[in-house]
Amino acid sequence: MAITDDSAKRDRTLDQRGLDLAATEQVVARPRATFWDVRRGYGEDPRVTVGFLTGRRAVDCGTPRGDDRHVFSMDAMPGSRRTTPRSSAEEIGATDLATVDAHTITADA
Repeated sequence: MAITDDSAKRDRTLDQRGLDLAATEQVVARPRATFWDVRRGYGEDPRVTVGFLTGRRAVDCGTPRGDDRHVFSMDAMPGSRRTTPRSSAEEIGATDLATVDAHTITADA
């Protein structure tokens, strides 16, 4: 599965939130909860994933496109934002799940 995104949106998210859409692989590779966004008829199957990225709670929004996952949004949850402005996928290290309360996360199938 390849991760795709809109390059302008990726740059904006990186500058404004310090999060790289390309890092979605790390969010979906760890314990997480994913649900379908059924609020509107998007014409696609948007999914919202709540997980962890570099020790922060993160929300990742994307949709399957063929064999790929197209990511259109990522944000840190309240209280989890970075204090330094920029981070790239290459700078992102492993999440220390030992610091996370196990009851707040669930793995999805």
